[in-house]
Amino acid sequence: MSEENSINTATAQIKTEESPLHTVGFDARFPQQNQTKHCWQAYVDYHKCINIKGEDFAPCKVFWRTYNSLCPVDWIEKWDEQREKGIFAGNVSADCEMLLKAFLSTNLPRSYVIQSFYYAASNVVAHVWLINTLIGSRFIQDLM
Repeated sequence: MSEENSINTATAQIKTEESPLHTVGFDARFPQQNQTKHCWQAYVDYHKCINIKGEDFAPCKVFWRTYNSLCPVDWIEKWDEQREKGIFAGNVSADCEMLLKAFLSTNLPRSYVIQSFYYAASNVVAHVWLINTLIGSRFIQDLM
């Protein structure tokens, strides 16, 4: 009986140490598709986001959770190794327009997206680009 209790206790410890499973939110870029592309893009978007603002920036975690839910661990490890060697096929540089599109594709409220992107874009050029983009579109009108 005590052996069974110790097995149950060990199993409970393992379950609490694992991250909880969750369903990935809707991404308008990948409707009704095989989620391999979604996995890849979330990985790339996460690394673009942290290259702009850093790993502690909360909105970047959306992409991290997405690719960790969708991508096989082997792929993530392989891509991490490729990034370290400088041979990764994706573009993970800080690209303002692509990052804004990635934020907009999540199911976050638009006002939160704008605020998050503004803080993620840590340089003046990115802020000017964002303001010019928003003024020239209906996006501002949708927020009001």
